[in-house]
Amino acid sequence: MLNKNFSFIIALSNLLFYIGIVITIFLCDLQDNSPIFLVGYVCIIMGLIGTVLTDSVINSDAEGINIMAFQIILLLKEAILIMLFVVMRKNFNVSLCILFGLSIADNVLEIILIKQIYRKQISVKQFLMQENPVDRITLSKIRRSYWINIIFIFLFCDIHNNIYETMTMLILALLVHMITVRKTIICIRDYTGLQRKSLNHIIAIFWFIELIGLAMVYLDVDRILICSIFGYYYMIITDCVNPQRTSIIKIDRNKRERNIMKKIQFNESKTLKLTNVLKYKILMQEENFDFNVAIEQMQTYIKTKGAMQIGPLVQYTRTFLNDNNELDMEIVLLLQCNNYIHSVEQPYSMDSVIRVPDAMYCRYRGPEMTLKFAYDKIHLEAFEQEIKLSEHSYTIFVENNEEEGIMVADVFVPKAEKE
Repeated sequence: MLNKNFSFIIALSNLLFYIGIVITIFLCDLQDNSPIFLVGYVCIIMGLIGTVLTDSVINSDAEGINIMAFQIILLLKEAILIMLFVVMRKNFNVSLCILFGLSIADNVLEIILIKQIYRKQISVKQFLMQENPVDRITLSKIRRSYWINIIFIFLFCDIHNNIYETMTMLILALLVHMITVRKTIICIRDYTGLQRKSLNHIIAIFWFIELIGLAMVYLDVDRILICSIFGYYYMIITDCVNPQRTSIIKIDRNKRERNIMKKIQFNESKTLKLTNVLKYKILMQEENFDFNVAIEQMQTYIKTKGAMQIGPLVQYTRTFLNDNNELDMEIVLLLQCNNYIHSVEQPYSMDSVIRVPDAMYCRYRGPEMTLKFAYDKIHLEAFEQEIKLSEHSYTIFVENNEEEGIMVADVFVPKAEKE
């Protein structure tokens, strides 16, 4: 059915975009400051979101979608918004003609893309349910810095009444962006395994977008233009943590695939932070214990408390000598929630934050039965570097592809505290 296909949503978003453009121009021509301006702006934003959906379809490795056509559409959409801004400020007939011409070119390319997506029969449900190749854990780490950066940009929009305020907010905005870029590049580097020099062009693009955004703020350009600029920023970030084909920016694909497909990626020092953690300690002496049932019960318990699970399962493991001087093991299952659960009943417990600094880390990709090689890799590196490790570890089960028999897991083993 057409109405269940992604092509319908993209076509609808494009229609809303131009409805918003027409409303904005019409009210501007009448010199009318009606609240309907807000309706026009909302329609334009909905249209831009539709463009992001096309980016998501391409990033989901849908073959037969013309990437160059999509890239030209992004440029045309931006040019249309710039001409709309000129029309609103100057109301030139020439600007209207240029805007009209850009709109025709944009719609021709949009129709080509919509037809290509429709032939793929990519349904909304299929798209949402399919395994997305983007590394969501890496992306969630980047998002926090990204949104803080956006907040500072919009604070700069409102606070530049005099030279002192302008310089103060500009310096703060640049410092925040410096931190954002640093954290983003670290996350991308850890995910892809590429060296920093291989990502210099990405750093340059991020700074170019930031400076363009700040210049637009200083020139009192409409905020929709600023939003669209930073929308491209986000799409580029998404491309960087995608192992498949991408729509806007490309890292050396062969080099990236070689790094991503490595069985084990090692890092000598990383910090693990978990928030709002529900814990369940497994009783090793319990007979007929079912691991999957225990996880399902934890998930159900979280829902009954009005919370939601965030992120994958984490397993805490500790080895120790018991009262009989025999080697024993403690296993605790950990699930993060979107908020803190009060009054937790047994057998569960709750921690607001679990932070593990300076841990040796491995990302493992391969069969579940050989996951122990990740632990072996960490202990071998620690032995060679004469680093003493603690007796406990954290394993994050990032992904499990049962069809291919491949799992992805992050293993953290903290270094022992120095005496």
